[in-house]
Amino acid sequence: MTSPDQPDPGEPDRPGSPDRSDRAERSGRPDGLGPTSPGHNLHTTYGHPGPGEAPGLARELLDEAQQVEEMIEDVVRDVRAIAQRISWATDRRRAALYAPALLAGRDVLASLLEDLSAIAHCVEALSTALGPLTDHDEPDAAGARIALSAVRRIVETAGDQGREHAHIGRLATDRVSDFAEFEMLYQQITRDLGRRHLAAVDARMPRFAEVERNLVTERASAMLVDVRRRREELGVGDGRDDRGDDDTDFVI
Repeated sequence: MTSPDQPDPGEPDRPGSPDRSDRAERSGRPDGLGPTSPGHNLHTTYGHPGPGEAPGLARELLDEAQQVEEMIEDVVRDVRAIAQRISWATDRRRAALYAPALLAGRDVLASLLEDLSAIAHCVEALSTALGPLTDHDEPDAAGARIALSAVRRIVETAGDQGREHAHIGRLATDRVSDFAEFEMLYQQITRDLGRRHLAAVDARMPRFAEVERNLVTERASAMLVDVRRRREELGVGDGRDDRGDDDTDFVI
């Protein structure tokens, strides 16, 4: 991701295009974070065509697929923008500002990917109803096959895009969690250093260093250097380990 040591982007304002309020009205989502899915059972509508219904349903399914494709393009822009802001964050507070919007975007994207999967099953059901291609296909059947071919392309391309950004969303969520864990470990380690509980410090340090490598921020690096220096100054531990039960300073 982009280097997190960028200027603080400030409070989250639902990143996206200027016409977000219009999108929110169209989608039915009051927060404007991407649209909702079509809102009906695709299998019921398209998965069990009656005699002669397949050609008309194939054209309607193409319209459905195009709507879902547009929705996915919309929400992946939001997820990408939010994930970028999280990548710029330099501490837990800044990263956590964007966590609710990120989780909402991931939920919408997951729902749309489920719709794509349902559409893919409907394509196969309609193809079966149309039967094998023949030299005497009716014009409606030929048009339906063209429509289903277009739907398959949408399922493939929009699905790839959606899954890629679902992965980006997971990585951004992991970064928020890493910040929370890092600052919790820092509090625990500095507490143990103050109490000279060096065995406890040494037990936490490997994970502390590992999370610092994930974050890659100047602030986190400075915190790691600080606790290592303080640990070296204390020298060899005295074997005491009477830690209190206060290891839940943060809820991740």
